[in-house]
Amino acid sequence: MASRVIMPKLTDSMEEGVVVKWRKSEGDHVESGDVLAEIETDKAVMDLEAFASGTLRKILVPEGTTVPSGALIGVIAEPGEEIQALLKETTSPATKAAAEKIEAVTSEAPVSGSETEATPSPRVRTLAREHGIDLTKVKGSGPGGRIIERDLESFLTRPPQASLAPTQPPARRDEAFSSKDAPLPELSPTAKHGVEAGVQEVPLSQMRKAVARITTQSKAPIPHFYVTIEVDMAEGLGIVEESKSSRIPVTINHLIIAASARALKEHPGINASFGGDTIRLFSGIDIGIAVGVEDGLIVPVLRDCGAKSLTQIAEEERVLLTRTRNRELKPEEYTGATFLISNLGMYDIDNFIAVILPPAAAALAIGSVRDVPVARDGRVEIGRRMKMTLASDHRVIDGVAAAKFLRTLKVALEHPRRV
Repeated sequence: MASRVIMPKLTDSMEEGVVVKWRKSEGDHVESGDVLAEIETDKAVMDLEAFASGTLRKILVPEGTTVPSGALIGVIAEPGEEIQALLKETTSPATKAAAEKIEAVTSEAPVSGSETEATPSPRVRTLAREHGIDLTKVKGSGPGGRIIERDLESFLTRPPQASLAPTQPPARRDEAFSSKDAPLPELSPTAKHGVEAGVQEVPLSQMRKAVARITTQSKAPIPHFYVTIEVDMAEGLGIVEESKSSRIPVTINHLIIAASARALKEHPGINASFGGDTIRLFSGIDIGIAVGVEDGLIVPVLRDCGAKSLTQIAEEERVLLTRTRNRELKPEEYTGATFLISNLGMYDIDNFIAVILPPAAAALAIGSVRDVPVARDGRVEIGRRMKMTLASDHRVIDGVAAAKFLRTLKVALEHPRRV
């Protein structure tokens, strides 16, 4: 019996995906569980597995094509089995939209010059940057002249070269939010059709589309309010320094995660979500950590932080961030955070506010640790201070509750050796 191959919807935020590469060709025999294709979602490049055995009779979507989730992209069937009726089906709006999009893409003439350079997926741009490939000199074989991964194969035999972008300073080990944004292509002195001179249009990647969609859906309907507090980090920095020679060094971020978990235990109303006619209180403390990657932002989730020691948090957080930066996360590893932490302190940012991402009802923004004058016992001395700002969903949390939570978090950070 013929089996549909569809663009999966791997997360609630995923509305479309890109067929990066077909791992099987038309006519190949496949077994259930075989990898059919590589799919670029809004967060990662993932394998698409076959759910049935048979022959890959038809590939409907060329490599490099973006289609909605739920769209038919291929058919698995037995040799000689009738599949024409299945190919003509448009059983859902997503499938119909996909068919229209594919027809439009495949009918376009190849583009050239700056248009081609702007078209490649994040994966292609990363390969080009790592190997010093000038994409303006690469002829695209994808739909509309889009440069796809196989177009770079002849260049990839060369050893990687230094990036053409300005060298960035090495990331500090206490980063929770690190950015490896790729530089935009150099602006052309002449405009392409429909775009004013001096402006170059770069298509949104799948991740950037997701960031734009999710933050708009969050910021617009959620009534945010913000409270800020300053923390003495002297004792915490002492722990960080002492741990440098240990097997698992501790960073400021680890202290913040552990202290947040302690404070959330005492204030369960912060570890909550707006449920329409109810407020949902989560028993598990699942903390999302904002991590900047090429083309956007991912929030990997460290699960059950309330039951973990500082050492366990440090060890698991490092593994999670490595998987995040390598784009290896599974959907369940970056969804469902009940509390969010974003740290821009390593960029010398004193204070900022974060956007709440449901289902969480609060997001904690962390600034840098600064040497500031502090009055103590009638004299002025230098103190190590850090500002934290809590963004709260006013449908769930009131100002007093947010203030009490921050006060508890401040105490936990100022006395991190307390159990």
